[in-house]
Amino acid sequence: MAHTTSQLILLVDITPFLPTLTDSAPHNFTLSVLGQGLSPPHSINSNWFVSGNIRLTLGSSKSRTTGRITSYSLDPYIDPNVKTSASAGNVTVHASTVAQRKLRIASELVIGGKEKRNVVFEQNLKFENAQDYADDGWVQWGTQLTTGYTKSTINGQVSILDTFTYPLSVFSNYTLYSMQFGAYGSAINQTFARAIQPSSGVAHTIFWTSRAQGWVGMDDAPGLKHAINGTGETMQAFAYGDIAGETYFRKSHTKNDGWVSDNVWGSLAGANPPVKDTNPDGGSGFRRRELELRFPRGH
Repeated sequence: MAHTTSQLILLVDITPFLPTLTDSAPHNFTLSVLGQGLSPPHSINSNWFVSGNIRLTLGSSKSRTTGRITSYSLDPYIDPNVKTSASAGNVTVHASTVAQRKLRIASELVIGGKEKRNVVFEQNLKFENAQDYADDGWVQWGTQLTTGYTKSTINGQVSILDTFTYPLSVFSNYTLYSMQFGAYGSAINQTFARAIQPSSGVAHTIFWTSRAQGWVGMDDAPGLKHAINGTGETMQAFAYGDIAGETYFRKSHTKNDGWVSDNVWGSLAGANPPVKDTNPDGGSGFRRRELELRFPRGH
């Protein structure tokens, strides 16, 4: 129900609230993002933009849907568990955050004046993050895991299901930065898996994984150094499948500024074909133009 730029569309089922919404009076729906800020409490930064829309399915009966909310259980705010530790002189530092939020809302609906339906909407979302800094911060690790599910049932039968997991790890090494013609490098590994059964539309599963690493070489200028060359490599895999039998698979490999390989298959392959211009060696990488003029490649 909420959509932020190119982020995921998230589903919120308002069916359990129908007993309070069918009184012909105006009603407001508020979407908000709550964080860990202290001033004001539960505040976040200003970079979140949330919008949404409401989709309704009307029944054939002329009688008003009635009923009652039988259970309402939720955590109004996130209460994160934060832990920190450090060695003498803060040479190494560790910090971790774990946060979780659950909600469950159940109602008994009366449809068409006589048919009873028991509806339940529940969510369980969890976030974990750990940061490690070693060698006075010259070496850094970060791991993050976001998992959760959203589920709605009608008389015990699943009507909406959305499950996801998103592990992410980041590594940076700056130990060679201060050396003559020093360098620094980074690596990012991430995976995203999601299975969704919407209230309408086609149930489908998405799996995506990416591994990327890069290295930047520096000059020997005094004080602030400058990047003079760099290399990078990324490998990705994507898979889509739905209950209608449609599939799309893609496996790609890029190196520096060129494509090493790109393979696409599945019933939907024609909708987004592979890149044709590939090279087993990838591209040449980044190199400052003034160096290229002074020291042409091959010399």
